[in-house]
Amino acid sequence: MTESDVEPHAVVNKEKMSKSLGNFIILKDVTQKFSANTIRLFFLQTHYRSPIDYDEEQIEASEEAAERIFNSLGLLREAKKGNKKDQEFRKASDDLLKKFYAAMDDDFDTPTAVAVLFDLIREINTHIEKKENDGEQLLKLGDEIKKILRIFGLEEKKESLDGKKKALTELLEEFKEKAEPADAEKLLEKIIALRDQARKRPASTTRSPLSNCCNRG
Repeated sequence: MTESDVEPHAVVNKEKMSKSLGNFIILKDVTQKFSANTIRLFFLQTHYRSPIDYDEEQIEASEEAAERIFNSLGLLREAKKGNKKDQEFRKASDDLLKKFYAAMDDDFDTPTAVAVLFDLIREINTHIEKKENDGEQLLKLGDEIKKILRIFGLEEKKESLDGKKKALTELLEEFKEKAEPADAEKLLEKIIALRDQARKRPASTTRSPLSNCCNRG
């Protein structure tokens, strides 16, 4: 591969980013506005040989998609693991893992690899909802997803989740101690809001193909 094989430039609204055109973006501004996970996932959706079209709607969609990844990983981690050996689920999920690594081996085709990752997450989410699931395969897939996230450089922010759990616990304790119905009702609203925030899985309205990638069903 030569330098001519790679075009490391960006475009804005289909125009090449240029200082003379006044359409350039300062990296510092981007990193202050979006998380590292969001920016990485946004870049991964474009092949390294292609120019990147800077679009903040697409970046925001990547932010939601990244959140869905970690929400799904959390659900997988906390799901009750069954003893059933589901051969159909094993084959489907193993085939998706093979497709992921095949895409990565095919000239580092990250857009396809990312799409396959979300197919795998959707497959897992659907399986978790079954009354009897394949706990052994789920544990294996959990390890595989964490490996994939390391490959992509996506990092789970455990401290924020721990903080939410701590705040939720404190609110629950306070709720138990409140004798006045009005006070208790206000606390209950806070508890519900915090719970929903911790489990937030927003539906995107942007054009990104990742917008509804991890919705169940």
